[in-house]
Amino acid sequence: MSNNGACKRQLLRALEVLIALDSDGAAHHGIDPFRLMRLLRYSVQLTQGLPANDPAALPAREALRMTTQGGAAALQMEEETGSLAVGRKEELVLLPWWEPHLWPTLDVLESIVLSA
Repeated sequence: MSNNGACKRQLLRALEVLIALDSDGAAHHGIDPFRLMRLLRYSVQLTQGLPANDPAALPAREALRMTTQGGAAALQMEEETGSLAVGRKEELVLLPWWEPHLWPTLDVLESIVLSA
């Protein structure tokens, strides 16, 4: 069954396949994790014919989980990193909420995925 190169995310999740989102450090060309989440969401919207910024294309919580916990699990480091918890090795990212591109917001996760 052809999918024209688009990932069948719902099927993979139903089969409990690990889905991680990250870039190759040597070949990332300045693409940060926030931009990756946006690019993934836009590609899902395009391949599924959904309207722009339709949250059903890829829910923000799922995109963030794929980038954090999914990346840690893909590296078999989910006990050490991937989520904030005591004793884990994590980086903290501070976002400038006063910047116009991050507000107004009704959903913090949507703002992070679409605008950070």
